[in-house]
Amino acid sequence: DLNMSEKTKQRAAVSMVKAMQHTGVDTLFSLSGNQIMPIYDACIDDPMRIIHTRHESAAVYMADAYAQLAGTIGVALVTAAPGFANALGALYSAQMAESPVILLCGDSPMAAGHNQAFQKFPQSEAVSPFVKSSIRVENADELCDAWFHSVDIATSGVAGPVHIALPADVLNMEVVSVDFPDSRLPQSLNSDNSQVSTGPISNELSQHRKQIERAESPIIITGPSLNATRSNLLDRLQRELRVPVIPMESPRGLNDPSLGAFKSMCTDSDLVILLGKLPDFTLAFANTGVFPKAEFIFIHSVESHLQHALENRAMNISNTLALDPRVWINSMLDSNIDDHECISPERTSWINKVNLAVARKPDIVHAAIGEPLHPSEIANAVSEKINQVETNKTDTRVVTVCDGGEFGQWAQAYLRKSPRVINGTSGAIGGSIPYSVGASVARPKDVVVTLLGDGTAGFYMGELETLVREQIPAVIVVGNNACWNAEYQIQQRDYGENRTIGCEFPATVRYDKVAEALGLGSANVSTLADFNESLEAAFKMAVAERRGTLINVIMTRDAAPTMSA
Repeated sequence: DLNMSEKTKQRAAVSMVKAMQHTGVDTLFSLSGNQIMPIYDACIDDPMRIIHTRHESAAVYMADAYAQLAGTIGVALVTAAPGFANALGALYSAQMAESPVILLCGDSPMAAGHNQAFQKFPQSEAVSPFVKSSIRVENADELCDAWFHSVDIATSGVAGPVHIALPADVLNMEVVSVDFPDSRLPQSLNSDNSQVSTGPISNELSQHRKQIERAESPIIITGPSLNATRSNLLDRLQRELRVPVIPMESPRGLNDPSLGAFKSMCTDSDLVILLGKLPDFTLAFANTGVFPKAEFIFIHSVESHLQHALENRAMNISNTLALDPRVWINSMLDSNIDDHECISPERTSWINKVNLAVARKPDIVHAAIGEPLHPSEIANAVSEKINQVETNKTDTRVVTVCDGGEFGQWAQAYLRKSPRVINGTSGAIGGSIPYSVGASVARPKDVVVTLLGDGTAGFYMGELETLVREQIPAVIVVGNNACWNAEYQIQQRDYGENRTIGCEFPATVRYDKVAEALGLGSANVSTLADFNESLEAAFKMAVAERRGTLINVIMTRDAAPTMSA
């Protein structure tokens, strides 16, 4: 019950837009289509920014990056059937990133009943594996309730996507104009979560503190929604508990180049606290080969995940607890509780050892004169430029976006600072250009620096025009080695150097020319000096003109870096 006061009649789509605005939404990432035109029209009189994309999945990627960086819901709006189906791939990435994306989809009209209506499609059945909830609104009077309910679901517990199907005729029905109750703004998921109630401190939490106190080499590993970009609690947690805190968000898991030589530390750990982090493939299923000494505490708000972990006979679980990880963190940080106990003994040597291992970066390989640049040179040059920009006396700040693939791993190894968006545990590639748009909308004063390979650049090349139209100040670096290098490396490794097929591009492909034709600044470089000069010009253009630049960099086909102790 919204406790509404009756006014005049209005189209349901207008009420829907007002409800979205009431929860703080001011931007929709969308590709238009017949069934969602009532929403578009409603965005005129109640102004709502529409970022119009060139592909439905790009709209979801944008909403995903926005949600991660803004700490609130991101909204994608697409049309029915083919538009809906196009969005699903990106929705999987949002799910794996634990991102509170709400996917609004047009749907065939209710009046068509069971007839074969235009673009009739079983949306809820198709989308269910990717979302926390799916709703088909069949009554216009229930539209706003469905929206508020979806916001609550998307942002509660483990955040994640929600889907709402909107039949076209329902959007056009008349409903009573309403005044909404007091603010329904969702709590920021990126805040210090001081508003999250710690609740009563249970026996389990007391036991956790005692285990932490006894441990000599404990580690806390967090899931995607508690990575450094999305939570400012991790540094404090490490400092006060005297436990190294490692956020994991990459599909390469323990082999993530962003984590340096962290994997080598797992052998010595005697206690691992999985805080919203599944003991999945990224952790080698927490097997004793990687964690020979460790007992595990597993905290997660989804009980089925706890049960699956208990069935994993390869890991030594001493305790599981169904609890929101943020509640656990706030309970552990509550200085008013058991203040006399030594919750966090001195473990300086262990913390330093782990932090030094994580901080390790691959060695920089310098190209010989006349040879293509090595990916490490490119990524390091970008990292140094960002540090230079942010340490001078200007107000310029940077958000980094790194795609997947081999070049993406080099990029992630060197560009570790927050805020950043990477391809996430889904392992999907190609989303970095639309991610750049969502990142810029979330942080409009920042310059977005995006690194991707030439293979992934082809996925959403059309969205470069979206960057131009929306004045996104992005510096886009395409590492061009004329191949799908991840697959090329697999073929060479598993089948032999002479058995590569289907993964190479013409060396003459010029992504900078495409960008130039679409209205971006552009450069094509093959030396480090030229690359640094182009970076300088691209940053100036981004800051002074809010205009993006794409730099096509000729580079070698080196495999992603691997680190050891």
